Amino acid sequence: MILDWVNEELNKIDLGDKRLDKRILRLVSSMGNNPEASIPQACGTHASTKAAYRFFNNSHVEANDISDTHIQKTIERVKNYDMLLIAQDTTNIEFTSHKGISDIGYLDNIRMLGLKMHSGLAINPDGVPKGLLYQKIWTRDKEEIGKSKDRKKKKTKDKESLRWLDVVESVRDKFPDSIELVHIADREADMYDLFVCAQQQSSKILIRAVHNRRVEHECKYLWDAIKDSPIRGNTIVNVGRANQRKPRKAKLNI
Repeated sequence: MILDWVNEELNKIDLGDKRLDKRILRLVSSMGNNPEASIPQACGTHASTKAAYRFFNNSHVEANDISDTHIQKTIERVKNYDMLLIAQDTTNIEFTSHKGISDIGYLDNIRMLGLKMHSGLAINPDGVPKGLLYQKIWTRDKEEIGKSKDRKKKKTKDKESLRWLDVVESVRDKFPDSIELVHIADREADMYDLFVCAQQQSSKILIRAVHNRRVEHECKYLWDAIKDSPIRGNTIVNVGRANQRKPRKAKLNI
């Protein structure tokens, strides 16, 4: 079943060599069938494992050639919706214990090493994920450690924060204005430049607020304005067990 999906998802891939095209189909299928496994475990045989590492080391293969093919498929799947939700978030890919890996940067601290990855996931109005519309992977320069005060003085275009704006602009370019795009992100994305960008790109945003901003409301500030607003609805959320607290259902007012 996974092979059928892979063949459909990547049937338009072009890595410049038909043998490479076939190899990526087999690799994605093998790793998709056993996603928690190591590469040798997923490949199954010594020959397949060796072929996989040759593929990864091939200088003619670019990661974007693979991800762009998937993104194009995602666009085809969602192009007929009137509205799309775009969930943004950043992920750490940690390789701290892999001492032989080079060209990786620090993550949350100097002792954590790996790659940073920021993704924009398309979700239909019913809440069903439909695929990626954006993804960027980068490394942090170790020379930048301890310069957080300097980063605060930089403009957004010179900081990692630009990734939130990049998703808004990139996704908007892929769709006509007739499709309503709503970007969803956590509190790290609560920044003025993103609000301006979304407005300029005819997109909407749903951000978990961290700053008590001034708003056009008689209460003047966000927290007070929200408290003064009428309840628009409610929902039930399953809260998992934590420490001595039992699992429960929480009713949230919106």
